[in-house]
Amino acid sequence: MFDNLFWSLYWIDVFSSLGIAVSVGILLASVVGLLCAGFCYDVLKYTSSTALKRGFLVFSIVLVLALVGSLIPSKPTMYMMLGVKATKDFTETETGKKLEKYINEQLAKLLKQ
Repeated sequence: MFDNLFWSLYWIDVFSSLGIAVSVGILLASVVGLLCAGFCYDVLKYTSSTALKRGFLVFSIVLVLALVGSLIPSKPTMYMMLGVKATKDFTETETGKKLEKYINEQLAKLLKQ
């Protein structure tokens, strides 16, 4: 259960920011790619096809970096994931198992009433 919760928190955070990351990433990559192509053509005196190739290369790199950046969860999500992991680790200890058994017994008593 805890593993599913851990990864669910992660993917919810990633997918909730993915649309913005893709939009901003494409915009940023386009601007940087065009500036690079223009710089290569005007200042470095590359041919137009070489300048476009360099611009496309920079566009691709910036876009990939923006998409990879969207895979990093937010700080609150990281804390939630840490809490889930710590809870899972605690429930696997001897004390955690005893506590879980006690809670289950108490719940069973309450449900019988």
